[in-house]
Amino acid sequence: RELLTLGREEGHRPSITMATRPGPLTEWPWQCMGSFKYLVLAPAALHTAHRVVTKGWGDMSLAYAAILPALLLRMIHNQIWISLSRHQTARRKHIIVDRGLEFDQVDRESSWDDQIIFNGLFFYLAYAAVPNVSRMPVWITEGAIITALLHIGPVEFLYYWFHRALHHHFLYSRYHSHHHASIVTEPITSVIHPFAEHVVYFLLFSIPMMTPIFMGCGSVLAVVLYITYIDFMNNMGHCNFELVPKHIFHVFPALKYLMYTPSFHSLHHTQFRTNYSLFMPFYDYIYNTMDSSTDELYERTLKGTEETPDLVHLTHMTNLRSTYHLRVGIASIASRPSESPVWYMWMIWPVAWLSMVLAWVYGSSAFVIESLTLKKFKMQTWAIPRYNFHYGLIWQRESINSLIEKAILDADGRGVRVLSLGLLNQAKQLNGSGELFTQKYPKLRVRLVDGSGLATAVVLKSIPLYTKQVFLFGSSSKVAHATATALCKRGVQVIMNQKNEYDMLKLRVLESSTAYLKFSSDEIPQYLVFAPVALQTAYRVVTKGWGDMNLAYAAILPALLLRMLHNQIWISLSRHQTARRKHIIVDRSLEFEQVDRERSWDDQIILSGLYFYLAYAAIPSVRLMPMWETKGAIIMALLHAGPVEFLYYWFHRALHHHFLYSRYHSHHHASIVTEPITSVIHPFAEMLVYFLLFLIPMLIPILMGYGSILGIVLYVAYIDFMNNMGHCNFELLPKWIFQVFPPLKYLMYTPSYHSLHHTQFRTNYSLFMPFYDYIYNTMDKSTDELYERTLIGTEETPDVVHLTHMTTLQSTYHLRVGIASIASRPSDNPVWYVWMIWPMAWLSMVLAWIYGSSAFVVESLKLKKFKMQTWVIPRYNFQYGLIRERESINRLIEKAILDADVRGVKVLSLGLLNQAW
Repeated sequence: RELLTLGREEGHRPSITMATRPGPLTEWPWQCMGSFKYLVLAPAALHTAHRVVTKGWGDMSLAYAAILPALLLRMIHNQIWISLSRHQTARRKHIIVDRGLEFDQVDRESSWDDQIIFNGLFFYLAYAAVPNVSRMPVWITEGAIITALLHIGPVEFLYYWFHRALHHHFLYSRYHSHHHASIVTEPITSVIHPFAEHVVYFLLFSIPMMTPIFMGCGSVLAVVLYITYIDFMNNMGHCNFELVPKHIFHVFPALKYLMYTPSFHSLHHTQFRTNYSLFMPFYDYIYNTMDSSTDELYERTLKGTEETPDLVHLTHMTNLRSTYHLRVGIASIASRPSESPVWYMWMIWPVAWLSMVLAWVYGSSAFVIESLTLKKFKMQTWAIPRYNFHYGLIWQRESINSLIEKAILDADGRGVRVLSLGLLNQAKQLNGSGELFTQKYPKLRVRLVDGSGLATAVVLKSIPLYTKQVFLFGSSSKVAHATATALCKRGVQVIMNQKNEYDMLKLRVLESSTAYLKFSSDEIPQYLVFAPVALQTAYRVVTKGWGDMNLAYAAILPALLLRMLHNQIWISLSRHQTARRKHIIVDRSLEFEQVDRERSWDDQIILSGLYFYLAYAAIPSVRLMPMWETKGAIIMALLHAGPVEFLYYWFHRALHHHFLYSRYHSHHHASIVTEPITSVIHPFAEMLVYFLLFLIPMLIPILMGYGSILGIVLYVAYIDFMNNMGHCNFELLPKWIFQVFPPLKYLMYTPSYHSLHHTQFRTNYSLFMPFYDYIYNTMDKSTDELYERTLIGTEETPDVVHLTHMTTLQSTYHLRVGIASIASRPSDNPVWYVWMIWPMAWLSMVLAWIYGSSAFVVESLKLKKFKMQTWVIPRYNFQYGLIRERESINRLIEKAILDADVRGVKVLSLGLLNQAW
């Protein structure tokens, strides 16, 4: 598998076993198109679009409209069989052929959707060529009976003899050996045939579909049901586990000749010269080709034997995408490395979400996802039907523990020797690393392990010997405790942010090592303060419905989300521009302490959200606000330009008095090099005063009856915009706007203006409008000169450029220009809301693919006089594996090299896949 994966990563197509001596028309016509084979349906799709545009939906025939849904239903039907089969064969109770799949078979059967594309083309052509098709009604009983009789008669008879002919050495070596290369069958094995062979099958199956249509008694539902019957029987016959109950043959004995079983067809794949029939075995009885062991194999596999593994690893689902990568998941994704996503994963995200909901609601026990045998040693992996985020919900702990307990008792009852609690199933806060169950069941025969000793050794090995300080984040596990104890013995300082964990660990650490253990508080999940408001909103919706929701109330949450998005855009823009360093104002690097200090930039959004909800509840005028009121907007602008700017100026000057500065404002001024989020980093008391100031323009128009929703939203957006711009640390305001409107110099500050306040401290006190600094003579004399100089800028020439690229979608968050709260953390320590912002990463990938025309700077570093920059090609790992993208990627690399050459860069390092052979 490692070699196969390596071949894929290098861009080679994996070897697909064809027939032993491939004959004409072996390959499918679109085989060379790879994942783009669905484009062969493009003419049909364009034709449909043209019809809708020119004639509207009303002219659309029922038969034509049913084609696409029927194809999608076939894919879903097949996927259900794939998942069911792989789950059952992992359980191994009713398995027929007890052998593992070969990797060649997985690759060979990845093209199982070829026949669906072929059928789709046929349906579109039949609609265009056969007039009766467009006139088909939903259902005609007579046509359905004819379809059934034609299948039982000509189709089953012709298939039997054609199948026997395919087993003649001439045809078998050229065609049918491709299908029989799969000894261990899966549902999708049923449709893996050379193109010519599949065409013959399709012509056979066309007889029951087309004959009623030509007779004028064809119907849409009859065709759909017949195809569903074919898919059902095909999938069942190749599923490799027995599921047909014995009592149906007792109730209806003739069914033995009209319906085969998985055991019946599995024998054909192992014995080759028996059981040739399609779905109805009576021709094998007639022509004496029925395998003598058919009934015995059916009886034995139906009864089954519950396999007892020696070892069970009990894990759980991680994120939503892990659903795809399970062996019981999407076949085309599960067979690929997890870091090599396929192009349509974003389309099937709702399927993963639905599976999560179903697992949450109906998942009552652990399920088997994999079985392995190493010589005589048998192992199984069981999964608890819960996801990572469930383990963070306190009210879910009892439910999860009951699932783990049920799995342990099941393993104990079956005679399993060892059960390993994997991932979060052995979290200390959940069940004390399994101690809860050993105390509750002291006579357990199965041994519970969690691998903490090995994990501790691995962690310690990965920490460099010269490390002096380690931060132990979040709740500790047994591994974390053992690691921390070992590090303290080694003389490494361990910092913890959980007081109870710190107190517990302090008791375990040797007295001589306690000096290396330190407690440091970290932020709490502050968004929980919104819980009462969220519950009240949910209660209103449940009791009164959405129709009763006031416009002002409904606008609060979107306004808060827009504020966060607005701030994030400024953060990304600022960090990108300061990395470029062309228009940078203060040319110094950020300190780690500043990054940590400014992680709480969303505190003020929470405060404003609480205020909005309280104002809605307390002030009747808020509930009567219209969308827009011009008079109120004018009053708001005048109140800001007058009282707010005046009061802020003098309050700001007061904050620079040593008494208030040392107690409050110095917290904000600790950031000499500012970022947009620096603007809102203040102590709570100081922020409260600012907030009361900004309430003046918002509340007075409301109390006067002139308030409006859009007016408040625009005013808050103005405050955020000016705050972010003033602290962005690069100059962006063009000079011509001050020349076109000279008074703007007194009504709008620049980033250079406010940056001087953070470096000089005693000048430039104004809020957003500098005219009070002119009036009271506190304008810094170098303001204009700094503005001119930074606006012109200088293009910095680095000595070394490292040219890399994006890796996975998640790497978007971790760029310095990405999500601030994530970029400041290690990539293997994700925050809880990563899964919520996954669409943003996907959108950024699409935008980078479409509009990314050149490499961009993500980091600049200086070591004394040595300058380095990191440039990123706007492409991701998976795009380097697409042959059609190579020319485009090489153009981007070439453009970056020429740009570096023109700018005088000494060395350019091609990183990662940019230097692939």
